[in-house]
Amino acid sequence: MFQTYKSHYFKAIAMVAILGLFLSSCSREKYPESLTIIPANASLVASINMKQLVDKAALSSFKNLPSIAMITHGGPGGEPMLKTLIDHPEKSGIDFKTMFVFLLPPNQTGISFPLHSASSFEKAVVAIGKEGYYPVAIQKASKCKYIFFSAQDSMVLVWDHHKALILIHSSPQLALAVFATPVANNILTNRDFVRFYQNQKDIACWINLNEFHQCSFLPKETLDTPFTSKKYLHAYLSFDKGSIDGHLDFVTNNDSVVRHSIAKQPEDSSFMSYLPANSLLIAKLSVLPEIAFPYLAAVNESSSSYQQFLHAWSGDAALSFFGFANSDFPIPQMVLLATLRDRKGYDVLLNELLQHFQKRSMGGYTVVSIQPFTLYTALVGQTMMVTTNQIMIRDFVANRACDNPVQSTAWNGAIHDPLFLYVNLDLQKYPAALADFLSNFGISSFDAVKQNFIFKDLQVSYNPSTNRASCELRLKDTTQNSLHVILQKANEAIGSTN
Repeated sequence: MFQTYKSHYFKAIAMVAILGLFLSSCSREKYPESLTIIPANASLVASINMKQLVDKAALSSFKNLPSIAMITHGGPGGEPMLKTLIDHPEKSGIDFKTMFVFLLPPNQTGISFPLHSASSFEKAVVAIGKEGYYPVAIQKASKCKYIFFSAQDSMVLVWDHHKALILIHSSPQLALAVFATPVANNILTNRDFVRFYQNQKDIACWINLNEFHQCSFLPKETLDTPFTSKKYLHAYLSFDKGSIDGHLDFVTNNDSVVRHSIAKQPEDSSFMSYLPANSLLIAKLSVLPEIAFPYLAAVNESSSSYQQFLHAWSGDAALSFFGFANSDFPIPQMVLLATLRDRKGYDVLLNELLQHFQKRSMGGYTVVSIQPFTLYTALVGQTMMVTTNQIMIRDFVANRACDNPVQSTAWNGAIHDPLFLYVNLDLQKYPAALADFLSNFGISSFDAVKQNFIFKDLQVSYNPSTNRASCELRLKDTTQNSLHVILQKANEAIGSTN
C-alpha cells in the first residue's frame, strides 16, 4: 500500500517535471537555496540543469507527439489535479531550474529543488494525495512544513517558501536538520565542490571518493587505494550539436591534478599507421609495463612462457577489427600490434605459446593455423603484428602503411592518448557478411535498424598528463542538438507502436 502511495507521488512529480521544463527560466542566483542546504558530508552531488536541457531538446515541439500523449493519457487517468498540472505545470509551485540529487552517509538519498509558490506546491501535494486516496498529514516545524511517510523507506518531504527537499531513508528529525543546514556546514565549504559547480554542464556529478564507500555497495577497500584516497571525481555530460560529450576528472583535495602512473605517453606512435582507416573498432593502450605486470600476470600465473612474453612487452599495443570475411560464419578480420623490447618475446610466442599449432614461414612472416582461423604474424624492428588478413601482413613486412589512418578526422587527436577506444556505430557501413549473418541469426529487422540508427561513432580516451577521461558519442545528424534528435527518434518509435 505504501509503495503504491509513494510511487503515486513520484509519478506525479515526474510527470509535472517533464512538462514543467517548458516553463524553465534561467536562475540569476549564484548558489540557489536548494543547493545551500546540502550538507558538507555529502559523498555525491549531481546537478541537472533543467533549463539548459529543455532549450537544447526543444521540448515544445514534442508536446503533441506520441510520448507526451502517452504520459497524458496513460498516467493520471481521471485524476483532475494531475491533468491540471500536466497542462499547467506552473501550478505545481515548482520552479523548474536546477535540480540536485545527493547522497548522505550511511544511506540517505536527497532531492532538492526550488519553489516559486509554496502555497501552490502545498495545494498540489494535498490534491494529489486525495486523488490517490492517500490523504497527507502536513506537520509544521520552525519556518517550514513536512510530510513523513513512515513505512518502509521512510521518506520525508520538507518545504518552505523557496525550496523543497525529499529525503529517503530518513526520520523527520534528520530531514529537518538537513533542511536547516547552516552555511558553515554546507557543501559550499568544500573548495573542490565550488570549483566543480562553476564548471558544471547540462548534467554534472561530483563524488568524494574518500567518503563514497559509506553510501555505496562498494567495500571501503575497493576505494581506499593510492589512486582514490582523498580525491574527487568530477563527471560532466553535455548535449551538443551532433554529439554527446562527457569527461571525468580526478583531482586531489589540495587542488593539484592527479598523475596516475600506470599510463604513459607512447614513445613512438608510428606503429598506429598500420591500422586500417575503415576500422570498425580500435582499442589502444600505452602503459608502464612494470606497473601493469602484477595485474596482467594474474591471468595465468602458472605459465612461465606467458610471463616471459609479458616481460618482453614494452607497454604499447593496439587492436583493430576492420571487417568480416564472407562465409556462412563471418570470420572477423583483425590486426593486433604490440611493441617488444627484443626478439626473445616474439620467439616465445611462436615456439612456446603457439607450439601446438601448425606453422609455416612465408616471405618474412609466419602462417599459423588455428581452426577455423588462419593467423599471420611477423616482427619488424620492435613492432609485432598478428592479423587474420594476409594483405595486411604483406604490407607490414614491406613497410607499407595504411592511408594515414592516424590523421583520420573520425578519430580526431584522441588516438594519440595512451588509452583510446573507437567504435564505428554507423551500421550502414558494416560489412555485408555481418549483416547477412545477423539476418540469418534471427535479427531479420537489421536493415530497418541500420536505416533508423542515429549514432555514428563512439570515442573514449584517457590522458595521464591531465588525468582526464573523455567520451564522445557522435550522431549522424550534425544540424540539430543531439538531445533533440534522440527525443525525436524516441517519439517516432513510440508513435509507430501505438
